[in-house]
Amino acid sequence: MQKKVTENKDFRTLTGVGGDTARSAAVQYPKTISELLRLGHKRLDDLATGLEARDRVLAGVRATLPAPIAAQVLTASYADGRLSLGISSAAWASRARYAAAAVREQLGAALGAEVTAVRVRVARPIGP
Repeated sequence: MQKKVTENKDFRTLTGVGGDTARSAAVQYPKTISELLRLGHKRLDDLATGLEARDRVLAGVRATLPAPIAAQVLTASYADGRLSLGISSAAWASRARYAAAAVREQLGAALGAEVTAVRVRVARPIGP
């Protein structure tokens, strides 16, 4: 059976002629993730900047909230005066809502911005 090769800049796909399904696909020039990060593409730089900002917000939130609640905060993000928290369970989310209302000014000081609203949601744990 004759194979048809289609190519673009990054991928080569081999398919059978006559409508057969794809047999294999391979990246022509594979690169490791560390190599991609070292090259400094704009999208990767934007992702890295966003992750650093989210890490700073999460650290500020955990430093401000009481220790038992702070341990249950899985994610945190801040945009346009709105702080969003992802908490491990519904019970802890309820406690976080009360605590966040009480320490909203401290959260704003920790973030270096005004917090006008706090949104608390139950989030799935990260990992296996």
